[in-house]
Amino acid sequence: MAKLRVLALDLGASNGRGIIGSYDGTRMELADCHRFENGAITVNGGMYWNILGLYRNILESITKAAADGPLAGVAIDTWGVDYALLDRAGNMLASPRSYRDGRTNGALERVAALVNDDEMYAASGLQMMNINTLYQLKSEPAYLIENAETMLNIPDLLNYFLTGKKMSEQSIASTTQLLATRGLKWNTDLIARVGLPERLFAPVRPSGTILGDINGDARASTGVDKLPVIMSGAHDTASAVVATPAVGDDWVFLSCGTWSLLGVESDEPVINAASRAEQYSNEKGAFQKTLFLRNITGLWLLQEVRRIWKLEGRTYNYVELGALAREAGDIPSIIDTDNPAFTAPENMVRAIREYCVRTRQPEPETVGQVVRCILQSLALKYRLTIDKLEKILGKKLNVINMIGGGVNNTLLCELTANCTGRTVVAGPDEATAMGNLLLQAYALGELKDLSEIRAVVRASVPTKTYTPVRSDRWDELYARFQQL
Repeated sequence: MAKLRVLALDLGASNGRGIIGSYDGTRMELADCHRFENGAITVNGGMYWNILGLYRNILESITKAAADGPLAGVAIDTWGVDYALLDRAGNMLASPRSYRDGRTNGALERVAALVNDDEMYAASGLQMMNINTLYQLKSEPAYLIENAETMLNIPDLLNYFLTGKKMSEQSIASTTQLLATRGLKWNTDLIARVGLPERLFAPVRPSGTILGDINGDARASTGVDKLPVIMSGAHDTASAVVATPAVGDDWVFLSCGTWSLLGVESDEPVINAASRAEQYSNEKGAFQKTLFLRNITGLWLLQEVRRIWKLEGRTYNYVELGALAREAGDIPSIIDTDNPAFTAPENMVRAIREYCVRTRQPEPETVGQVVRCILQSLALKYRLTIDKLEKILGKKLNVINMIGGGVNNTLLCELTANCTGRTVVAGPDEATAMGNLLLQAYALGELKDLSEIRAVVRASVPTKTYTPVRSDRWDELYARFQQL
């Protein structure tokens, strides 16, 4: 069978990449064609994304990929919640802000005055976080909302640049907190109650929809005459979960990158008193699945301490940081990784040390100790999240399918297995790109369902299994962690 070539544009909060997928009917092979940096830019106190710079790199990725052979499709996935507002002519009214922008401080309380928390959770099924699109929209200046015709989340915005078509893909739309919990429609009642105009919200389409061909501007910029733009899992989590090489029904996914998304696939939303109390989210996945999950601060912590050390003239790669953390051995210091002190501190190293002092723990001094503190704290957070999942769902969850860049941190994988007492199956590391590419193959008629997609994942990507080694030390740390 001739190979199908498709291009995934996988954009994260710290970097982006163009990855070519070649599918031969059995396996999907991945190859880099372009990698580039990303990151929020602070201007006059606001945090913005360089959206046109990202788009330029998307065009460059298409150009490079097409130079090596014809492409059957391209799809973009990104982080969730962020967006741009467009006027009636389709022009951006302002550069997209980062979810870490401080303008949303107090937004939870402002919205709760309109819709109380119980009603909000029942209507949206989402963990209430001030980064969600709803709270960002309610933090915008009135003149922007008044002059806006359309809101498009980041991947939908980039698809609009490529095609001129304004559509919302279901998985990214579900991160807004304004999508109905069932079906492909906006919650118009909730939108009205929070005081937002219904006109802002574009029609919703399912993952795996062919949006249309690239437009004339994109053709001129890339030299490509015809290229279908496909709405895969536009939210990177949705694409990543599609590429989970899972079997059975006793597993959780742990998509580990800047954020950690930990949860299960469900055929229906899980919205009850227990899920509300623990603030678990029901996001849309591909193939009408609900991703019942918890958002956890992830490797952002590690990215930030590495950045601080680089500013101080000490440059480490992630392999070196992992080795130093392993050399540090067992240390007693732990942090609540989701504490607001770690959302966007000026100096993450200092924030971690100050937190340990405030909670009467030894202050991690060396580079290795700081990294070890982060990694073992993440493992403890994963254990707590899975334990609560089991109680809510009333079932045992014995296997952790870890996917994303975090699988390359072997120490984190080991600590997670040992701390949770559960088997960790690690891989693929490029799960988001793999899911993106396979959803394109599905949209193009090469694969028929989620089962076939996961069979291709298992045939294409080796995984590594970590068997837990339990010790009383983890139980002692876990007891203290629950008191933080």
